[in-house]
Amino acid sequence: DQKQLLATHNQKSQSIYEIPRLLESVTSILIEHVQSGIWLYTDFTSTRCQEMLPSKPTNPLVIGDFNKGGIYIDFYSVGAHKYYGVGACRKL
Repeated sequence: DQKQLLATHNQKSQSIYEIPRLLESVTSILIEHVQSGIWLYTDFTSTRCQEMLPSKPTNPLVIGDFNKGGIYIDFYSVGAHKYYGVGACRKL
């Protein structure tokens, strides 16, 4: 489970990381591209976010597949896609 991996990382690093919110993800992906030209979360890779799909409250939103066509936002369904992962935001 990816939430458990994040919890284990928090213990080892003695820092607090959490699953990003949708706005944090969009902002970081776009700012990195504007500053460096790097395309994060490309080629069908995505990260889960904290927000859930309103009509399916057990399905988190995912964001990624960033390319010249834009950023893909969808919802995660268990077993639906092998390219969905989880990023992390460090709480300051």
